[in-house]
Amino acid sequence: MYNSNYLVNSKRSGFLKAILMFSFIVCCTVSSMGATFTAMGLVKDKATDTDLFNAHVRMLNAADSSVIAETVALEVTIYNGSNEIRRPVFSFMDLDNNKKYILEVTRENYDTYYQNIDPETMVNKTGFLNLGKIYLKRSPKVLDEVVVNPSKVYFYNKGDTLVYNADAFVLAEGSMLDDLIRQMPGVELKAGGEIYVNGRYVERLLLNGKDFFKGNHEAMLENLSAYTVKNIAVYEGQDEMDKIMGKDYGKKQLSMDVRLKRDYSHGLLTNVEAGYGTKDRYLGRLFAMWFSDNARISAYANINNLSDKRKPGQDTGFTPAMVQSGDFKTRQGGIDYWAQIPFKGVSFSGDFMASHVTVDDSRSVYTTNFLPSGNTFGYAFTKSRNRSLAISTGHSMDIQKKRWNMSLSPSFKYNRNNDISSLSSAVFDKEWEDVTKSSVDNLYYDGQDGMLRSILNRNLNDTKRLGHDIEGNLTLRGKVKMKNDADAISYYGFINYKGNNYEQFQKYRLNFGSDPEYADYSDRYFDNTPDYKISGAASLGYVWAMAQGMYLDAWYQYDVVKTHEVSELYRLENIYGTANSDKPLGYLPSATDYHSALDRDNSFDSRKREDIHSANFNYSFSQNGFSLSIDFPIVYRNRRLHYIRGTVDDILKRDRFFLGDASVNINWHPAIGWIYMYYQRKVMAPDMVDMVDFTDALDPLNVRTGNPGLKDTESHYAQFTLSRNTWERRLQQVYELSANFLHNALAYGYSYNPQTGVRTGSMQNVNGNYNLSLYQRVSIYLGAQKNYMLSNKINLGYVNSVDLVSENNPDPKRRTVSNPSLKESLEFGYTFDKSQVTAFGSLGLSRFSSHSYGFDAFTAKDFNYGVRGTFSLPKGFGISTDFTIFTRRGYSDPSLNKTNFVWNARASYSILKGKLLFMVDGFDILHNLSNVFYSVNAQARTETYTNVLPRYVMFHVQWKFNKNPKKK
Repeated sequence: MYNSNYLVNSKRSGFLKAILMFSFIVCCTVSSMGATFTAMGLVKDKATDTDLFNAHVRMLNAADSSVIAETVALEVTIYNGSNEIRRPVFSFMDLDNNKKYILEVTRENYDTYYQNIDPETMVNKTGFLNLGKIYLKRSPKVLDEVVVNPSKVYFYNKGDTLVYNADAFVLAEGSMLDDLIRQMPGVELKAGGEIYVNGRYVERLLLNGKDFFKGNHEAMLENLSAYTVKNIAVYEGQDEMDKIMGKDYGKKQLSMDVRLKRDYSHGLLTNVEAGYGTKDRYLGRLFAMWFSDNARISAYANINNLSDKRKPGQDTGFTPAMVQSGDFKTRQGGIDYWAQIPFKGVSFSGDFMASHVTVDDSRSVYTTNFLPSGNTFGYAFTKSRNRSLAISTGHSMDIQKKRWNMSLSPSFKYNRNNDISSLSSAVFDKEWEDVTKSSVDNLYYDGQDGMLRSILNRNLNDTKRLGHDIEGNLTLRGKVKMKNDADAISYYGFINYKGNNYEQFQKYRLNFGSDPEYADYSDRYFDNTPDYKISGAASLGYVWAMAQGMYLDAWYQYDVVKTHEVSELYRLENIYGTANSDKPLGYLPSATDYHSALDRDNSFDSRKREDIHSANFNYSFSQNGFSLSIDFPIVYRNRRLHYIRGTVDDILKRDRFFLGDASVNINWHPAIGWIYMYYQRKVMAPDMVDMVDFTDALDPLNVRTGNPGLKDTESHYAQFTLSRNTWERRLQQVYELSANFLHNALAYGYSYNPQTGVRTGSMQNVNGNYNLSLYQRVSIYLGAQKNYMLSNKINLGYVNSVDLVSENNPDPKRRTVSNPSLKESLEFGYTFDKSQVTAFGSLGLSRFSSHSYGFDAFTAKDFNYGVRGTFSLPKGFGISTDFTIFTRRGYSDPSLNKTNFVWNARASYSILKGKLLFMVDGFDILHNLSNVFYSVNAQARTETYTNVLPRYVMFHVQWKFNKNPKKK
């Protein structure tokens, strides 16, 4: 941390003056670079001297009365020894010492309070202004027997932090954290636990300011009960290792901090749920957490065979195309811990997770390929069973001292897979009805004459793959401050090992045309060992504190990656004499026998090494709600490959000196809201194996060749976001513009043979790929009690895709597909008596056009509209339900234009003050959710049938328990 007497060493005069001049020019948009102060106070009733909560507090610019910052005097817990005191405290941070302010405090039925603030005379030397008690005088207006119900505070600004009040949202009994987050305005929760706030990705999800199952958001989202949450804060978080340099230093990460209510932040919290339903569906869940001031330990366990995560009455963004295919059986669990040694600056954290998942899947895929010489029609039938076991653990020891810090983090992962699948596919030059797996399998024995005349190829493929992979990682990083207590030396290093050990068995049979004799038949055994990847890095740098809030980081880093991949293919049919032997899939003869059947042309040994030397520079400036970060890496990269395959024994070397992944990041919190600007240039190197001059005909239907002339791909991404959160009007606005352009994008360019259905091609560079997006969202709460909600979202997009395809021509031609799109969503909700009902609708328009292959342009339309609600009934009863109509229109094929009516519902009953909850869920009650899904683009139309039958009813019970420690 820096004090107001911070001085710059004059010995650095020449270079320092140049840097300071550059910094001044870059930061000229900031009105002042002076010191800042923090103001704090609490609000009370003047007549009764009682606390007044929920007062609205604003800091105005004395020059023009513009709003500098605003917040709410909400309940803050203050500890006085063993006693807890809850006071209506408000605070403002990072206020400019060089400005004069007017403090404004308002509350319903009270006169507005104003106070002039002159930092020069009122702020103490530590940069703190204690405003003390702010007394409000009750308004003299007399009201006739009016009962005033205070409006709910859904969100408010506290400095640069956006805080959501969890108690303001209506949730069904038994709701988890994910249900709460989905309701928060401006927040999007996507598949896999990804969270976006006002269009920005949340990099860290914290629990009471600490990591929780780091890197696995779903562990918290799906297991932490919503009733335990007090509020959720969103802010620009600082890395723990950067705090030694002061609060303004370092790259900030958008963080979401889930803060628990006091009763659940100490002691034991337990939540247990069990259920059983029709179609033998079941679930079991256990979550337990113990908290103290200096330690926390949590554990969870889940078991279920549910393939989707829909919840009645909740907006999960579900569409019929999102139904997950397959019959899932999931078992998973984990333990997370955190502990610190008070006054020693040492903390420990870590987790252990394990999961076992079995998926039985079957699907039928019908494809129409658009070709200039005439369309072809593919029919594919697959059935698979995938079993996986995953174990992971990661730990961290952090040491924070006054002049140095260190973090040591080891981690380990283990995955074991056992997969078996079968494929029956055929491609015809005309469309046929009632094609089944059986008709494809028996095509050459009892197939129709017409089908035999139109067949291009048939492929029968049975595969079994089993093995495991492991990964170990060790990371060390930290900083050591210099004698001037301003600059620091930074260090970083890691080593990582990934090892794979897999074997694969495959029975492959291929026919061309009407010939019943196999064009290719094989009983294959792949031995992919040893496969490993070793990577490491080391860096040493210097952090120069140029001025308060201004830093220049410079460091040298050396990265090395060494990869060894081996694949040995043995043709077992050469031993048995036929691919149709009676040996079961996965049978392996003795090593002496199968070693003699090695297929050298389709076996390979690949050894790669990549050495990267980089000089990295990061300039950052942060003050008064404005932050700027510029990354400028200069990279020298040396890549080598030794590749052996059959008669090919090739050594490739590629050296390049270039500007690396550069970026510019600007965050600004002016009076009008929050502005975020970001630009990044990334460089992605192609796989060197794709540059080797050889032919890979292992799959006779997809023959690949090398392309020695491949170049690096560059991406240029830019984003501008403006958001406003107006507490007083309960209004949120977000406007975002983004663009992404690719230079030398990699595409598989191929030539298609319409007589056989064989594709022959290689990886190639292509230009012209880009996408543009314009996004707008407005959410506002209306009415005297703010119990009406109106939300509107508009997303305009344009995607230009370029690939390379031709027919019977070794030189593929460019093919461009343009896809402008519009999506409009509208919601209107009403909250009353702990209940909520919402009407919603959305319209999606996508225009597909291409000048290639005589493709007929069309506009696809998707309409989704319906109603959902959560209702709290007397005597502990509750209902949650949603009804949605999903409509598709505009497709040239009438079979694609479908309408589905989907109704889900939950009834609940709670006893023992809500600690015991009984629930019954019904999904797809009308049995109208189809298991047929479609996709259309300029290349093909695909129709997929899955084994998903989502209709079911489930009964489940939930029990929650918490025990607080005894107060001393």
